[in-house]
Amino acid sequence: MEEKTPEQIRQEMELEIKKEEARAKAEAETMALAEIAQDPNKAIKSKINTQVAQFIGNSDVAKEKIEETAGKVLAQGLQAYQNQVDKDYLDTQHEKNKSEFKLDEDSYRAFGKDNCPKETWKKRMIQVGNDFWFVVLFIVCFFSLAPFYSFLKIIKTQSGVLKVIAVIIGVVLLLGILAGLTYGCLKWIGVIG
Repeated sequence: MEEKTPEQIRQEMELEIKKEEARAKAEAETMALAEIAQDPNKAIKSKINTQVAQFIGNSDVAKEKIEETAGKVLAQGLQAYQNQVDKDYLDTQHEKNKSEFKLDEDSYRAFGKDNCPKETWKKRMIQVGNDFWFVVLFIVCFFSLAPFYSFLKIIKTQSGVLKVIAVIIGVVLLLGILAGLTYGCLKWIGVIG
């Protein structure tokens, strides 16, 4: 047995490759013929698709149009995604504002707001306003209602004559406080000289 040269080996391999290609081509043609026999329209569509693919592969104009269209599709997809992200963000902010409004609904309604403002400075102004009116109400109650409420608690624990005396004293004190406040306000306004 004689040794083969690299050139001979290469030639034999090329011959094998050509035989394999011829066999594959013959098999493809046989399948195409069988396909045509079964459904001629399908074969025509397949042939057209093959020709279109070859045209696109060879045509620079077609490649440019496809790239341009792909760019547009990509831009539209990105814009749609960005719009969805923006919508989700706004929905989250809306839910956050609704939660804040529910937590402090009375404060917002006192200042004529039916929802929580988005701006922080508005929230702060409402909080300052609420704090101001809390202080005013506290002072008024401290000198008028709080002593009366405390006195009522004492009256509840008493019985008999002591309870009657405590009620009379409580009513007199309350009337005195209210009369004093009214007199002071009228004098300050200038109604009483």
